[in-house]
Amino acid sequence: MRNTKQLLTVWILSLVGGVAAQTVTVYQDTFDSGAASLAGWTSFGSGNISVSGGQLTIGLTGSDYAGVSLNMGAFMPTYSSVLRSNSGIITWAVNEANQDGPPNNGVNIVLACNSLDPYDISSVGYALKAGSMVRNRMTLYRFDHGLGGGGNIVIDIPSTNGLGTLPAKGSFKITYDPSNGNWGVFGQIGTLYIDPTLVSTPLGSGVDSTYTDGSLPYFSLAGLNGGADYFDNLTISVVPEPCGLGLAAIGGVLLMSFRKNEKTPNHYSQRRLTHSVPHSRLTSSARRG
Repeated sequence: MRNTKQLLTVWILSLVGGVAAQTVTVYQDTFDSGAASLAGWTSFGSGNISVSGGQLTIGLTGSDYAGVSLNMGAFMPTYSSVLRSNSGIITWAVNEANQDGPPNNGVNIVLACNSLDPYDISSVGYALKAGSMVRNRMTLYRFDHGLGGGGNIVIDIPSTNGLGTLPAKGSFKITYDPSNGNWGVFGQIGTLYIDPTLVSTPLGSGVDSTYTDGSLPYFSLAGLNGGADYFDNLTISVVPEPCGLGLAAIGGVLLMSFRKNEKTPNHYSQRRLTHSVPHSRLTSSARRG
């Protein structure tokens, strides 16, 4: 009986843990549907934006910048544009590559921004930046005056671990934990893309909560300066709160099972006691007393 209880307890704890840790995909785009892949996105800047060969391409000349933005406010309540208000870890995963033109091309994954155009001087937010720096250095950057303005480096990824130009291709995963303000970057670089959601090699971590209490509804994929930027296999996910009603129902079922199991041995024990001693012997014993 005790073993049964223990097994049931382990089972429910495992189930609760599984429910609590389950990740929900908020948005996913493989860019396999041509122009239709950009439904819901809004372009900005002055570049040539297209979807071809199963990936998003941003072509740039001179000192132009361009990109596309997605309003994540459309995915509430699963995802909150106030990063600190999300119930669990947020994960952004994407493949990216870039090719320099005459200037040093920069490629940016804008994780969360208050403006559709992250280069506008009034824009604030967080971005993973590559290119347009010394060699292959990358940064997770908190920008205070647009992507081209001032800000603070949250995570500095040295050139030895950063993304170079093609044929190098990067698969990156960025996480934010609303419980402690911790950011993490994971990545793998090679000549082929891999599923970015499966990347597990840490490139760095840092803490910043400067703008996580305000609304940052826009996610963007962008490029800066001459050249071309490529993006593919975007997934944005979040760990939601466990379903309280579902867990309560499971708990109720188990509680009823426990009570039933507790009553059953007592019931059988009484029957065994009654039938194990004949009535005649009980009567004679009472007379002897």
